[in-house]
This record gives sequence, structure tokens and C-alpha cells, in this order.
Amino acid sequence: MPFTETELEEYLNKYFTNSPATNHLEKYNPSTTIDVLDKKAFDSIKDIEPIDTDITFTYLENDILSNNIEYQRDYLKSYDMHLCLYNVDASLRLPFLKYFFIIENNKRKFYTKSMDMRQFIDINENKHAIPPTDDDQDDDDQDISEIDQEFIRQITEFAKEKLRDDLDITNKYKGFIEDDNNNIFIFIEIENQFDIRDNNKHKIAILDEIINNNMITNEPIDPTIVSLFQKHEFIQNLRTKENIRVQFPKITYICNQNDSGLVQNMFVDENARTKILIYPTINYNEYGDIYTFSTIPITLENIDNIRRYACFIENQSIDEDEDENDSGNVSFQENDVQFYGLYDDDVFTELD
Repeated sequence: MPFTETELEEYLNKYFTNSPATNHLEKYNPSTTIDVLDKKAFDSIKDIEPIDTDITFTYLENDILSNNIEYQRDYLKSYDMHLCLYNVDASLRLPFLKYFFIIENNKRKFYTKSMDMRQFIDINENKHAIPPTDDDQDDDDQDISEIDQEFIRQITEFAKEKLRDDLDITNKYKGFIEDDNNNIFIFIEIENQFDIRDNNKHKIAILDEIINNNMITNEPIDPTIVSLFQKHEFIQNLRTKENIRVQFPKITYICNQNDSGLVQNMFVDENARTKILIYPTINYNEYGDIYTFSTIPITLENIDNIRRYACFIENQSIDEDEDENDSGNVSFQENDVQFYGLYDDDVFTELD
């Protein structure tokens, strides 16, 4: 049933107060606007089709991540490896990022495993057991290489436990980020969800859910992961070769209209998990027929099976005097719930 006024207020305050309608990440990085491109920048790419090969999008390229595990390393500490598996979805007008999470202790996390530090200790001890010679520089280079090779070996073994046997991660591994609590986040690009060995246990999340909502539907994301993405701007966006940041889509929930004319969310049938082949539209006197999405779930009932969508909403800033923005999208409120209306079906897609 619909939210009562008290339920809605509590739900919004608890889960969605960090999800503003515009300028998603301004509170984390005041000098930049991460989610919404400025008008001049967007004009240059807003009409791009997914098959347009003239525009190149990049993510985590040009050695932007760390790759030297040996640097100032304390081998007596314990470190945890986190597999940050992501995919670039190019099915819409603009590409966007999808990260893959598992559920553990009622939180959404990345696959995690402790590093085997014994191997690094042995390499380091062997390094200091050999008396120095005139070839010290060559030896040092070799020692560093051995440590890096051991790190790559452990990453590869870990990835093979979770990914398809025939998947070569040589060109998929982008590097890592290490936090102050000995967590090593390893970024690996995969083609799609079927690259994951047990794809029934994971769930896709987009950046809006990670950075702003901090949860996937009603399941909280590990605060360590949220902090990682909020802290590092360079993992928040795809970019063009001209270094223009590409907005990321919002998380929304598709709506239809029942026989009584009530706007409601749509849900997945657990017995037959099918895709929507023809998206429903709702007719409004002001806007005509539009694809309608709520920014939050309208009801709490069956929330685990609600249909979630990534939607490119804020192509350009909404005019303060009008409900319609330059891209043709509309924004409005009904019963204290904010809705977005879209006219094109190539700016939204369902998330598994």
C-alpha cells in the first residue's frame, strides 16, 4: 500500500536525504559538478548514439590507478583484497558504469579475500639475505618485479574463483586503490554479468546508488565502499578523450497506471523474471504520454522485487520557470513523491 505521511518522511530521511534532484556530488566536491554537464559540454555529445564510433569514452585509463604494491609496504600487516568488478554499459544514448555487489552480513559488498602475506615476506627476506653486489640496481628491479608478480598472481587466482574460467584478466585489470585501513580495491572490467561465475548472487548498482543513496533498494552498501567512491573523483565518471566528464544516470523506479488511474511502481514476478518488452506510458494533460519514473519507491510492499532503472534525466539544467528542460524531460511531484517523465526510450534501461 502507499506510504503514510509518517512512513514516507522516515524513509526519505533515512535513505534518500543524500540524493538531491540536481548536482549529485556537489556536496562532496564543491569545485566540480559531477552528475550534470554544463550546457556547452553537453551540446557536443547529447545526440550521440551508442553505435557512434567517432566518440571515445574512457574509464580508469592512462595508469591513473596504483600498480606498485611494493611501495612502502609493511609485510607484517594483514591486507584485504576487494574485487571491484565493473562493466561499461553502452546500450543507451550515453554509456554508464555498472558495479557488481554481493550480499554479506546484510550489506552489499565486493568480493573480498585476505592477501597471503607469507609469500611477500619470503620474497622480502630473500632480498635482504643476498649480499649486495655491483648489480644492486638490477637486483632491486628484479625484487620489485617479483613482488608485483606475486600480487598479480594472487589477484588472478582470486579473480578465477569468481569469474569464468576462460576470462583473461590481463587487459581487464586496471590497478588498485588502497585506503587507510589496509583495504586494497582492485578494479577489473568485465564484459557483462555472465562473466561472473555465480551470477545469481550478485546485484548491479550504478554510481548514483553508491555515492548518493548509499544503498541498493533497501540494502545498505558497505560504508567503506561508499567512502572510497565519494573520496576519489576519478572513479566517479566516464570521460571523453577531450576529458569531458559524462554525467551518470539516476536510479529510478518505473511506473504504470492501474485500472483506477493510480500511479504505481512495477515489480518483477519471482516465478517468471521477464523483461518489459513494451514500456508503459502514462498520459498527463500537461505533458501527454510519457515514460514515468519515481525517484523513490512509492510503496514499501514487495520492495525487494521493484523494477529499478538507470535514467539519464538531467541532460541540462531545468528552467526555474518551467517544468520541462531542454532535453524534453519533465519533473513533477504528486503526493510528496518526485517523478520524472521521459519521451525517449534510449535514455533509460532496467537494472538486473
